[in-house]
Amino acid sequence: MGWVLEIVRGVRLTTYITVLLSIALMSTLLVVNVSVLNALYRLYDEIAFPRSGEGLNVIVVAGYSIAPFTSIIDARTVEKRLSCVEGVERVIYEVLSMVNVNGLSMVVRGLSKEDLKLLTNYSVVKGEDLSDDCMYCVWIGAELADRLGLDVGGYIVVYSLFTSSPYVLQVRGMLDIDAPYAYELIVPIDLARAIRGIGNSYASIAVVFLSLGTDRSTVLRCFNISGEEIGLFERALIALKYIGGEDRPSVYRSAAELYMARLGLHRDVFLAVTISIVVLTTVGCYIVGNMAVVINRNNLYILHMVGLPRHRIRMVLALLILIIAVFLLPIVVYVSEYLLHIVGLRVLGYPLIRGVDVSMSLLTLLFAYIFTALGIFAVDIVGEG
Repeated sequence: MGWVLEIVRGVRLTTYITVLLSIALMSTLLVVNVSVLNALYRLYDEIAFPRSGEGLNVIVVAGYSIAPFTSIIDARTVEKRLSCVEGVERVIYEVLSMVNVNGLSMVVRGLSKEDLKLLTNYSVVKGEDLSDDCMYCVWIGAELADRLGLDVGGYIVVYSLFTSSPYVLQVRGMLDIDAPYAYELIVPIDLARAIRGIGNSYASIAVVFLSLGTDRSTVLRCFNISGEEIGLFERALIALKYIGGEDRPSVYRSAAELYMARLGLHRDVFLAVTISIVVLTTVGCYIVGNMAVVINRNNLYILHMVGLPRHRIRMVLALLILIIAVFLLPIVVYVSEYLLHIVGLRVLGYPLIRGVDVSMSLLTLLFAYIFTALGIFAVDIVGEG
């Protein structure tokens, strides 16, 4: 094994440092960019679909709009369509609206206390529990209350972006609640309708809970949508477009598919951007692999001349890079989370990233290692002359 040590000594210390920093930098940039794109694409699904809906038979009905908080549906239309479906256990109506609070754009969500308990788990940290009878009251997540400098009993002025009217609301309770509700202002549904500027029979979205044995295609047929269109969708969202007093339903596999497409950002665009970032990063790693050999070519050539085969020298170099990549995993995860926390990207008060996926970080390091190794094997150790 002495030849392994000779190869290790034959590589300059600056090469190890350069490779380590290059792979760490490129992997971190890849993790951060892909994490932001993925979170941005999934944001609408978090807003529209219930947190407790995983494993349940759920279909969401929304308006054909550019976002859940600009959506309007007629509850009477939904009820009429669902009247032919057997197995509807419950329909929850929610009203979402964009508001301005102290110069910050946020989302108000209106629903009943009973419905909120069905959609997510929460507990009251301070103050009172949600009440359907308190018209000018608001409930807020503990983290958001701290960010806005609010406390129970305090008042908050909410400016509706749809009615241009101010609403003075009293904070009646602070909640320990999951996302996305933790970053929204929770109010009774009637107040949310007033803020949104819609009548009592209207809402933004309807969450339809079906019994586990109910085929979702039956719901689609009642909305005059072919049951084949739902296929093997993990989720389903029915979008209602109102034309001439009639609703024209269509089905989507996710809220993101509908709303991002309405903004001109189809799923293929996100996929193309992600692939471009991956390609640029891996090309950089490939060049680093090239440089690792070129910089140390003289020393490696001497080792080759004393009897070490080219492939053995390359294999040892590739193994050294692999060891570096393994030790870089916790560093990449930590630095990525730190950068995302420092940048603090938010959309309407929703943080885009609340953690880094370790498996994705491992995958990016694997990509970086593979292309660095390919760069090593692509350069001839002997070179010219």
